Amino acid sequence: MGSKKTGEQNSQKVLKGEVLKSVKSSISSKKSLVPYRIADLGDLISGATLNDTYQNIRQVGEALMKQQILPVFFGGSHDLDYGQYLSYQKNEKNWLVW
Repeated sequence: MGSKKTGEQNSQKVLKGEVLKSVKSSISSKKSLVPYRIADLGDLISGATLNDTYQNIRQVGEALMKQQILPVFFGGSHDLDYGQYLSYQKNEKNWLVW
C-alpha cells in the first residue's frame, strides 16, 4: 500500500515538472506584453483536519492573487478544489477556473 502512494506522489511530481517545462517553453517562445514568472512553491502542508487543509489552500491562493499571481495546484484529490475555490471568493477579478 505504501508503494502505491509513493508511486502516485512520483507521478504527480513528474506531471508537474512536465507541465512547468511546457509552459515555460511556450512563454519564452512568444513575445508577450505581460511578463510571466513561474515558481514551484513545493508541497502544501496538510492541516490537522480537512477544513484546516482547505484554509491553508485558501490562504496561499489569496496571498498569491493579491500579488497578481495565478496559483495552480497539482495533486491531491478533487475535494481539495474546494480550498482553491475559497481563495477566489474574496478576489475581485474574474478568474477562469476549470
